[in-house]
Amino acid sequence: MGMIKWGVCLVVCSVIGAASLWLATRNVPDSYVATRQMYIGNKQTTGDIGRFNADSLLIKSYLKAAKDSKIVDEVQGRLAKRGAHLSRQQLREMVTFEQDLNTLIVDLSAKAETAELAASLTNTYVEVFAEVAPTLMADMPHPELLSATRPSEAKNVALYETKKVLV
Repeated sequence: MGMIKWGVCLVVCSVIGAASLWLATRNVPDSYVATRQMYIGNKQTTGDIGRFNADSLLIKSYLKAAKDSKIVDEVQGRLAKRGAHLSRQQLREMVTFEQDLNTLIVDLSAKAETAELAASLTNTYVEVFAEVAPTLMADMPHPELLSATRPSEAKNVALYETKKVLV
């Protein structure tokens, strides 16, 4: 008799857990991340380990400028012309920068509710950064932009985020 009670309890708990998971994931809005890369280094870096190390350390400073109001305002204006109206704060929160380990490559990623907005924000931000950042910091090399990202390349991360919250 005791085994039956534990079996029923196990089934009831499993059903409650499955229902909870279903409820938690069905109302999660889609969230997409698009990424674009850029190279930020002096042309003389090739073959010179000292110059490479200096450029690598300087990238941290360049990325601090990435969320400067001159850059954010320009991104905001360009996106508004395309119908995407975002505040400065939203833009700063939606964009992240990360230097690839042991390289002079920087990944800019943007997170948005649609793949189109994520790709547009990523491409616009990288282009504005490449234009404006060198004017903000003396001797900053002009970033070389790698291939533009497309909406089809944006990753839907909503389910991953739901798992993270549930764990």
